[in-house]
Parts: sequence; structure tokens; C-alpha cells
Amino acid sequence: LKGHFKEDFSYRTRVGMAPRAGHIDRDAPYKRIATEEAWTFPALVKAQVENSDIAAGSLVHGAVIRNSLIRREVVVEEDVVIEDSIIMDASVIKRGARIRRSIVDRYNTIDAGDRLGYDLDLDRKRHHVTASGIVVVAKAPFRADTRRHW
Repeated sequence: LKGHFKEDFSYRTRVGMAPRAGHIDRDAPYKRIATEEAWTFPALVKAQVENSDIAAGSLVHGAVIRNSLIRREVVVEEDVVIEDSIIMDASVIKRGARIRRSIVDRYNTIDAGDRLGYDLDLDRKRHHVTASGIVVVAKAPFRADTRRHW
């Protein structure tokens, strides 16, 4: 490994990451590994988050998120409460929405003030509800405006 390191990483120096042993030899046989999130910015979170995971590209501001998973490029507006739920990619949760024990699939918009998982009879009229009381909001059709390029 020592032979592969020669000089300084200029891009690491710019972002404040000092290299340990210099630059990687450009002639060495390295493979380029593509990842899905290579060009996505990190999640921007200003919220109360407990026991939850928020993926890269998401924007969460002024919300409460407990025991939940928020996937990539999700926007969660102010005064939103999400508990015991999964919010899939490119969804938008508008101001004041309440979501409990729900799975919101990709490209969905939950309207301002909407409540999921609180009144299962009402939820059954709009979405699928499992036998254990989990509300499942089906995948919405892809819309170009759900793809955000920050």
C-alpha cells in the first residue's frame, strides 16, 4: 500500500482532510465504484429526531421524528410529527401533517394538516391498512417536480 501513495490529495486539503501518506498513484490498478448517492448532498436536518435515520438529500425543518426511517430526497416541513413510520424517496410532507405507524411510498405528497394512522376507518377509505393497523400509502406516479436538484 505504501507504494501507491505519492503526493498530497489536493481535494482533501481543500475540504480540510489532511492526507496521512500522500496521494494515491494514478497508475495503480484501482476500480471506480459507482454509488447511488455519489452526487447527493447530506441530509439537512433542523428538527427533534429520536431513534430515527434520515438519508442523504433530505430536508427536515422544525419537525419531530421518532422511531422512523426517512429515505432520500424527502422534504419534511415545519410542525410535522412522524412516529413509527417509513417515508420513502422523493416524498413531501407538508406543514402540520401527523403520521403514525405508516409507510408512505415514493413520490407522495402528504397535504398540510393531514393525519395518517390516527383514524384507521378514515385511512381505510383512502389507503390500504394492514391487519396490524399500519397505513400503507401506495407509490404515486413519478412527477418531474418531485426530483429536487438542490
